[in-house]
Amino acid sequence: MVIAGRDTDSKCAYSSALILLIVMVIIERDEENYKRFGSPIDERDLIYFLQKQITPNFTDFYGQEYCAAVSLNDGTILPCVVFRHKRKMIDLIYGELHKKRLSRGVTNDRPHDREFVQKNIIEHHLVAENIVRFNDEIIKVEKCKFAMPEEILKKINGEPAHFFLAKFKDGSYENFRIGEGPFYEVPIDKELEGITEVFNSTLMLQNGEIISIEKLADWKTHEADLKKIHCSKPYFACYVGHSDYNDLAENIENVKERWT
Repeated sequence: MVIAGRDTDSKCAYSSALILLIVMVIIERDEENYKRFGSPIDERDLIYFLQKQITPNFTDFYGQEYCAAVSLNDGTILPCVVFRHKRKMIDLIYGELHKKRLSRGVTNDRPHDREFVQKNIIEHHLVAENIVRFNDEIIKVEKCKFAMPEEILKKINGEPAHFFLAKFKDGSYENFRIGEGPFYEVPIDKELEGITEVFNSTLMLQNGEIISIEKLADWKTHEADLKKIHCSKPYFACYVGHSDYNDLAENIENVKERWT
């Protein structure tokens, strides 16, 4: 790569790369302030800049959420982190803990043992996902290239098979396997924002033939001939915001007042 004044195109490409890198950073800890005063990234600033620079996803369980990448002060990079609101998770767990559950009997229904049910609910939430705590160890938050756009997530349907074929704006196709989270492997020389169409329960063979996957046997029959299948990526959840607000959208409106 030519960095200094010999090649105009290379200089432009280098400048564009630098601009892209700068735009990718959502918020970064001020190291001078941190060294002098111990000032970490302010959670309110994080919330404000997340909504300014990232298009949120919406889920039934967690409401508004933002996908990003996070750097820790020991150099660890977490490439896939979803920021969610604390209150949504508090309400979700509280509701599950206090919901009345009945065991269906032949002649009558009887309540499940509440203590047994509550312990199972707590255990489930302890192991259901990886959680990273928002604290002074987080020094940078960036945009995440592995985050699938919400408009594509809405088109993905796991029935009858957990596969889909994605068409990109350059006319090419790539195979994907559906996962639980919003993060996916990115095909070489592609961006997930470049997906224009989704074909559910469909895959492409190495010879370019497109096949339907109606049942497991269809996948097994063609397994050796399939193009690479890109899978979902593991991720961390980070819960932010003040529990006095119902969700991130309400919390954001309050934070905006601080910036106006």
